[in-house]
Amino acid sequence: LDGSAVSCALMHAKGNFSFARNSVCQFLRLPYGESERFALYVFLPNEKGSKGLCDLESSWQEPEFMRQLCFDAAESKQGSVYLPRFRVEQAIKLDQLLQRTG
Repeated sequence: LDGSAVSCALMHAKGNFSFARNSVCQFLRLPYGESERFALYVFLPNEKGSKGLCDLESSWQEPEFMRQLCFDAAESKQGSVYLPRFRVEQAIKLDQLLQRTG
């Protein structure tokens, strides 16, 4: 959060994306897969540093914030998106579940 640059591997996507902007942040929906049923939602605070993150976090507490930003204000825009490459993993213990199902 100190504003210094860091080198990292990037992932790139080109296409039409749902995009919106308000006084707190910019919003981008990146669909995943061919069906576009799943998506990554990216929120980028307008203000740099911890104040921007705090403003964004407090806005999430407002009931209408997400609906207005993600659905009402979002419009399809063509462009290129570069994000730091990352991987999401989850481990699930299924032994108890499988024992209960027989």
